[in-house]
Amino acid sequence: MISFGVETIDMEKTVVNPQYRKATYQLKKLREKKQRIESKFYPLVEQAMDSELEVLPQITDKQMQYKHMLDEYNQEENLLVMERKKIQPRIKLGQMPEEKRYNKLKTESKIFMNVIKMICYRAESAVASLISPYLANADVIPDYKNNILKVVLYSLSANRYNQAAAELASLLNQTETTFPGTELRMVFEISANLDCDK
Repeated sequence: MISFGVETIDMEKTVVNPQYRKATYQLKKLREKKQRIESKFYPLVEQAMDSELEVLPQITDKQMQYKHMLDEYNQEENLLVMERKKIQPRIKLGQMPEEKRYNKLKTESKIFMNVIKMICYRAESAVASLISPYLANADVIPDYKNNILKVVLYSLSANRYNQAAAELASLLNQTETTFPGTELRMVFEISANLDCDK
């Protein structure tokens, strides 16, 4: 069965320094904040040129607030850039602290898990292709009290199709599938009267 063991990657392999990545992320977020303020500040400059004298003080106050924020962001940006320059962008795995060092799943486990995922994907795709003609004619009714998502299939053109849909619904109900992103268990039903002769 699946083994969750890991094996160490070559210690001479170079990777992005986590500290450098963290500094880059902080710099990116700071620049995003700065751009948002700039998008408010520069339009005020044009607005001040076209506005009446009585509204200029209000516009000027806003400009000063944004200018003060931009100055602070610029200082913080310069500090972050200087700090990042002191950090080596790439390091060898052997230079990383042992508790933070990257590892990988054992090759055999990874291959086995990938095979299982592929089988599941193909099975899911096959069921989706089987049921898609029926889902086009169905009611989807959530029942939050009982954690159920009921899918009621409409009657099809012939009783044999309804029988097939009922069998498929029964098979799907046995899987007790939960609708993705929710806790609702999917329950399939068919509205047709299966006792009909045709």
